[in-house]
Amino acid sequence: LSRQAGAEKARAAATDSPVLTFQALGRPALPMSLPGSQTARDLRLILVGEQPTVPAYADLESRMLWLSAAGMAVFLLASLRTAAWLLKPVRELAASARRVGGGDYETPIEVRSKGEMADLAQALENMRQAVCQRERQVHQLAYRDALTALPNRAQFRRDLRRAIDWAEDEATTRGCSVIYLDLDRFKRINDVLGQRYGDKLLRHVAARVAEAAGAEDIVARLGSDEFAVLLRTDAAGARAVASRSAQSMREEIGR
Repeated sequence: LSRQAGAEKARAAATDSPVLTFQALGRPALPMSLPGSQTARDLRLILVGEQPTVPAYADLESRMLWLSAAGMAVFLLASLRTAAWLLKPVRELAASARRVGGGDYETPIEVRSKGEMADLAQALENMRQAVCQRERQVHQLAYRDALTALPNRAQFRRDLRRAIDWAEDEATTRGCSVIYLDLDRFKRINDVLGQRYGDKLLRHVAARVAEAAGAEDIVARLGSDEFAVLLRTDAAGARAVASRSAQSMREEIGR
């Protein structure tokens, strides 16, 4: 009897399908049946829905977002400062190049960078110095007398125009005067003594007239044996300078 009872329990266990129960969120059960079961009882599975976010995780997620935003802001500021630091020498060199291109050859180009930027700045400075030197040479040839180093006729005209404009100013109480000097029989000196002594005479005359004139006065050589003095004074002052010049001409000029 005991063997028969045990066999019947085994058959009942083999033919019965297990029932699984899930409790989650009170969702409706999904009817399913276990494969291979002889009785195919319903297996009810609960569909698990989306679980609510844990408050601690939400706070962590918010902090991570703030940290990411702060990191991006710091990176952006650092990038801008680095770009400004790198581009500052370039902007300075560009401004110096525009200044030189505009005709300002006197202001030096400062070399503050290092490396390749310093080499570029030094090259621009060398170019500025060369252009400035050539500009002075051109100005010297155009507006200076090569023999006496005095202003020539072209420069004297420019100075005279500025002096007239200055004298016409209502705030100016002094006028401007011009003294004209001409050496008589200068051609005879060149013919008898030679051009070498004639050039020496011209240099002595230029020096003596410049000594008789004031520091603000302009002495120019207009031609072969012609000189002019531009004075920012009235007629009385001009006569005084002319008298000193004539007195200096009476002194002997040595060989």
